[in-house]
Amino acid sequence: MNHLVENGTFLLNQVNENPGVTLALYYVLPRCLMAMSFVYVSNIVNQVIRKSLKNAMKMEEKAATDEMTGLYNKNKLLATIEKRTYDYQQVAIV
Repeated sequence: MNHLVENGTFLLNQVNENPGVTLALYYVLPRCLMAMSFVYVSNIVNQVIRKSLKNAMKMEEKAATDEMTGLYNKNKLLATIEKRTYDYQQVAIV
């Protein structure tokens, strides 16, 4: 305790000579790296989700059309009837 007091005043030792570097190394840099990692991973997840949605739409289209004629099949007709989008319109089936 004697080396901390001189003539009744406290002597403060400088703990860190360059606090800006410490702030950057221990607080700013790790957070920047985490943010960049998050952006990278979220972009990859976004690409996977978009590709899955595109494939799902293709499969739904294939399920609703006839391969030989390209016309809608029974599944599309049933889905349309269940949506009830044609409540006040006449529908003909050939």
